[in-house]
Amino acid sequence: MHSTMPPHDTPVPKTIPHSFGFRPGVDLDKLNQLADELEAEATAESLARTRR
Repeated sequence: MHSTMPPHDTPVPKTIPHSFGFRPGVDLDKLNQLADELEAEATAESLARTRR
């Protein structure tokens, strides 16, 4: 397939892998979701206590 677009002068960004120290199989997106849910629950409990 031939492109009619001129080549870009900007370099292609590179992805640099990083080890976060988690074991294989740990879903970091789900871990962040759990942290958000726990934070929201703690905030709701805190607000409920201050309204009493």
